[in-house]
Amino acid sequence: MAILPITITKQDRIAIIAPHPDDECIGVGGIIALYPELCDVYIITDGSRGGKNVSTDAEKEIRYTQFIKEMEYAK
Repeated sequence: MAILPITITKQDRIAIIAPHPDDECIGVGGIIALYPELCDVYIITDGSRGGKNVSTDAEKEIRYTQFIKEMEYAK
């Protein structure tokens, strides 16, 4: 299987679609870090059901806060 290089230019736009907060950084965090100004990140759900030891409201808040910090860091 050949590995093809990805060429990204300043004119490109990158749409990142993730099921819930944290999947975008796990899947393509490097792309977000390298090209933050080209990325549009879309989160489909709030991730509130992903925690095991916290309420859904607490998990939602945790994931939201982490996502905002991640996006600020990428700028």
